[in-house]
Amino acid sequence: MSQRTDDLPPVRRASKILLGGMYSLEIGALISRADPDRINTTHLSRTLDVLSGVSPKPNVVDAEIKKLERMNLLVRLPLPGQEVYYRRADSVYFELCRRLEEEQRRAEPAHHEMLKRLRRTDPQASIQLSLAVDV
Repeated sequence: MSQRTDDLPPVRRASKILLGGMYSLEIGALISRADPDRINTTHLSRTLDVLSGVSPKPNVVDAEIKKLERMNLLVRLPLPGQEVYYRRADSVYFELCRRLEEEQRRAEPAHHEMLKRLRRTDPQASIQLSLAVDV
C-alpha cells in the first residue's frame, strides 16, 4: 500500500482501496440517506465539504455520479432548470456504502468529535449533517 493511501482517514482509505475513488464510499453513503428522487451533485459536494472541511473538486463528484448513472444505479430525472437531479435505484450498493462508511467512522473517533463540535457551533450545518452521518 502506498504512503499516500496509508495517510488517509479510515473512510477515505477504505474507499480508495475498495472502490477506487477516495470519495466513492462517502458519496454512496450520502446518496443512501438522501431523498431517493432528489440526488444532486451540488448538494453532495456541499455536504462533503461540511462533513470533512475539504471540498472535493466538482469534477470528482460529477465523475462518481456519472459512474453510478452508467451502472443504472442513478437515473437522470427530466426536470426543467439547470440543476440536474437523479433518482436512486433500489440497490444493495448504497446500503453497502452506508454500512461500510459507518464501520469505518467508528475507527475515526476524532472525526466524530469534530462533527459534534460543528453541530454545536453551526445549527445550519447540523441539518445537513443529520442527513449525512449518524453521530
